[in-house]
Amino acid sequence: NIYYSSAGWSAASRCDVDVINRVLINAPFPPGLILPDTPRKNYQTAFVMADRVTIRQGLPLAHCSTTQSPTLFNLIDPAYTYAVTITETPSILGPGTYGVHGNTGLSGLGGTIRLGEFIPDAQGIIQPVRHALKANIRASQYFFKGMTASTCFKWPAIICGGYSSYTGTNQYLSAGSLLALSSAYDITNIGLVSEPGKALAWTLQNYGVYLVDDSGWDAFALITELNSAADYKN
Repeated sequence: NIYYSSAGWSAASRCDVDVINRVLINAPFPPGLILPDTPRKNYQTAFVMADRVTIRQGLPLAHCSTTQSPTLFNLIDPAYTYAVTITETPSILGPGTYGVHGNTGLSGLGGTIRLGEFIPDAQGIIQPVRHALKANIRASQYFFKGMTASTCFKWPAIICGGYSSYTGTNQYLSAGSLLALSSAYDITNIGLVSEPGKALAWTLQNYGVYLVDDSGWDAFALITELNSAADYKN
């Protein structure tokens, strides 16, 4: 069982099950997976249910020790209702566009650098990721506010969840924007040294990166599957 925690992004501990002791979802969960209480991290989560087809999404997930229950603050229902109503079959076989990202309404699964991607292959070569990426930035500082709450996001986003806090002035930098390196750049001749950097540049030029959520501080954060960072480090 995964229980409700009201902590969210507050100073309260995500480790603690709320006093109402409410089960949000009964989903497959590895008991040894530890997610510490880190208030700045979104820890968006996609559960593939027991039928191996249905997906449920939530955030932020926490599991502070093997003796404590995992917790979630928010679980997205199959029918997503934001600024507009989007009904998308919550299936791993579906389009997978919409979900748990609060600043855009976009999927918590799509755009993630998955475990096994962006690491050396059997020949020791880092292959570029061959799909669009996603990233968080400091939404309050950079996201364009627009004139109204219905003009502050770009497709495929369906909301701009932090509209009232946005102060960005660049109309092309909005919730849901797709950023890419221009094809005019010769990425083999712009001073990139590391192999991961070269592979990332190729992906950014050929697929781009969607701005999906708030990093909570002044950082551009690419979204990776948990534990994949350790693979990159090694």
